[in-house]
Amino acid sequence: MRLRRVGAVGASLVALALVAGACGSGGGSSSSTKTPVKIGSANFSENVMLAHLYEGVLKKAGYSVTVKESIGSREVIGGALKSGDINLVPEYAGNLLNFVDKSTTSGLPLDQTVSKLKTVLKSQNLTVLDPSPATDGDVLVVNQPTESKYSPKSVSDLKAVAANLVMGGPSECPTRDTCLKGLQDIYGIHFKDFKVLDAGGPLTVNALANNNVQVGRMFSADSTIKAKNFTVLDDDKHFQLAGNVIPEVRVDIAQKKLTDALNKLSSTLTTDDLIALDDQVQTAKKDPTAVAQAYLQSKGLA
Repeated sequence: MRLRRVGAVGASLVALALVAGACGSGGGSSSSTKTPVKIGSANFSENVMLAHLYEGVLKKAGYSVTVKESIGSREVIGGALKSGDINLVPEYAGNLLNFVDKSTTSGLPLDQTVSKLKTVLKSQNLTVLDPSPATDGDVLVVNQPTESKYSPKSVSDLKAVAANLVMGGPSECPTRDTCLKGLQDIYGIHFKDFKVLDAGGPLTVNALANNNVQVGRMFSADSTIKAKNFTVLDDDKHFQLAGNVIPEVRVDIAQKKLTDALNKLSSTLTTDDLIALDDQVQTAKKDPTAVAQAYLQSKGLA
């Protein structure tokens, strides 16, 4: 008899526990914030800082967040997203589209870029959220000695003198339609040599400043361009794509609470904000996490 009573009591307790658990997990917002957010960043300072902006707004929204800084190029990040090692990354709309859809080799309007991205990414369990008005697109720059000697104003102006010039850029540049490959295929430009440096970071800046390379791939929001008196060349054949900052996220964590928090940040961030933030991180060498947190606090987002 005692065994039966214990069994009945035990069964009752299990049933109560299940009911309590079901009540505790109800309501989408509480369950969604239990999903850990694992943010990855590319291997350059602006993207690291953007990852920490995402971290800040999502922590405020109640998420458990970790940031994996500088995990590599878009090739590495894409694999990490697909495997679930990370589930969110700050991206740039046009370059991301060119990466996932090689048929996109010239500029599209932003709305068409985002629409096409969502279509292409759907089969990979990925999507993008609202793009920010803040843009940081790829640009081609020349250093001061090159500008003084040849006075190029557009990318096309390099064609006649490219045999005398060395270009520097990231390791993936030779195979990218928005980098060396595009310069060769679209502009017909063939440089004397190409040096593997970094993605518009200190290696590229120093190589340009020391005239070890004369042409470099940088980012339009980089305050170093003005500080070092580099000249940005006009992309007169429009081989670069929309540079708007945009969150790329795995569909399985893209609940309303997360998307609302990130979309609010994206709508707040402007290109001028991005340039100022980059200046703090790149020129003043401030900690990207601290810079991101101060910005979020100034905008009431943290």
